[in-house]
Amino acid sequence: MKKIATIIFLIIYSNCYSNYTTPGTGVVWNLDSLVTFSAGNVTFASGNYLVNDTITIAASDTVKILDNTTMKFGTGVFIDINGVLIINPPDSATITAQDTSLKYIGLKFEDLSDGSLLKRLIFEYGNSIRMLNCDILIDSCIIRYNTFVSSASSGAISFFGSNSTVSNCKIFRNRRSGLISGLTAAFPSSPKILNNLIYENNVTNENYPQINLGNSSSNPLTIKGNTIIGLFNMAGAIGVSSLLGLTPNAIIENNVLKHNRYGIAILGNNANVYINNNIIDSNNIQGVPSLG
Repeated sequence: MKKIATIIFLIIYSNCYSNYTTPGTGVVWNLDSLVTFSAGNVTFASGNYLVNDTITIAASDTVKILDNTTMKFGTGVFIDINGVLIINPPDSATITAQDTSLKYIGLKFEDLSDGSLLKRLIFEYGNSIRMLNCDILIDSCIIRYNTFVSSASSGAISFFGSNSTVSNCKIFRNRRSGLISGLTAAFPSSPKILNNLIYENNVTNENYPQINLGNSSSNPLTIKGNTIIGLFNMAGAIGVSSLLGLTPNAIIENNVLKHNRYGIAILGNNANVYINNNIIDSNNIQGVPSLG
């Protein structure tokens, strides 16, 4: 499965080349270290760190961002995390675009990045945070105003072969779904989506729910304690589906779902889904079920 995933990501990012890779010697660096060693790929100006081209964190290396700071990414830039990225400031750190009309691609966590953490991060005006065959924690973050970049992820947070946890976040006004996972057997994912405020996603008003999850792993995916509020009449609240005859396996519990196109939609043969104690209120803002 990892070989297939590698081929897919090489195709997707064939036009995005890493200009700097950390040395792979077990270093623990911060942003100032990248300014020193990356030969201009990360610079510092006017109180901001500018990520001017794609950076790869090598498998044995760690980059820690523990201060309140702002990182501005150039167009088409992403950080490819094969090692560990820890963002955990006392108040908040921000990843935004150098030019908000020209998007960056975002953060891509790969197989060996399980120790990574995003906490109190504002992630905006890019594309997505993606997890491929790894499990990380995203907690107390703000994920907003992210868009779809051609051939990259359509969700602001994307799980592919990932059982990551997203908790206590605000996820809003992203172009398509706030959270997505793969629909096929290649990348089964069972994320835990806990106690988040998710609202007004699918700004382009296409046929996408705000949470759009696919094939689960052996453990159930969990959507629990969230508040999901709609605005755009083509956007449902929660969709869980699988292709190729696979069985969706999910727990959907203690959520508040209001003013979406629909509350909960399950698609897949022999679905194994536990739905309990949700408040499902006025999820009929389009009013034409046959169009869904």
